[in-house]
Amino acid sequence: MIKTGLYYVGGFLLLYGLLEVILELVLLFNFYSEWLPADRQFFSQWLFEADSGKAYWADKRGDLGRGITNLATGLIMLGIHRLISNQEEQSKKSEVATLRKDLGNWPPSV
Repeated sequence: MIKTGLYYVGGFLLLYGLLEVILELVLLFNFYSEWLPADRQFFSQWLFEADSGKAYWADKRGDLGRGITNLATGLIMLGIHRLISNQEEQSKKSEVATLRKDLGNWPPSV
């Protein structure tokens, strides 16, 4: 039950975070493309020095940060799912090996 939850919630967060980051980058580049070609050299100056540019950049950083956080959380959850799956596989292999070893001594010599 926990493995299934980790798998589906982690996959959802991974996809959602990836789509959120892509969307925010597309919106940022779309905003950049609305500037006239002669004024594009002042875009970075506007972005980091003007009050409206600072507010816009702070909003984009927040949105990108949330997307990256969702992406990282999804990756961590999928990694934990993978670790649990590998541990279960190894425990199954060790159980089979010990059963064969125990059965190899049958019948006991008298």
